[in-house]
Amino acid sequence: MARVVLTADAAVGPYAATGKTITFTVADVGNKELTALTGREFIIAMNTGAGTHIVTITSMADEENRTGDQAHTIPAMVGSVPGIAILGPFPISGWQQTDGNLYFEANHAEIYFAVVRLPASLN
Repeated sequence: MARVVLTADAAVGPYAATGKTITFTVADVGNKELTALTGREFIIAMNTGAGTHIVTITSMADEENRTGDQAHTIPAMVGSVPGIAILGPFPISGWQQTDGNLYFEANHAEIYFAVVRLPASLN
């Protein structure tokens, strides 16, 4: 099965007159997710469930042969407020897969993802 491609929303710069609306997509537990990796991406994970859930970011060996996926516990929804975590940014070294993408996944469909990319001028 092919991973679901999530397109990053471009963050506005520091002098923008307005904010930026971001797009959330429900986690596809069976197929998992990916996004193009430039080294300026953040993943926002939102949990709409009553229990905690896990989001995993898949790593690659870097120049020091460090490997190890990152597993993050996303807090449960409290009342009507979802649990939210922001993860990243993820540098190319150690995170970019051979196809040029960042791989990530959730263990439950109560997780929603958004990807935000910082402007190159802020890198």
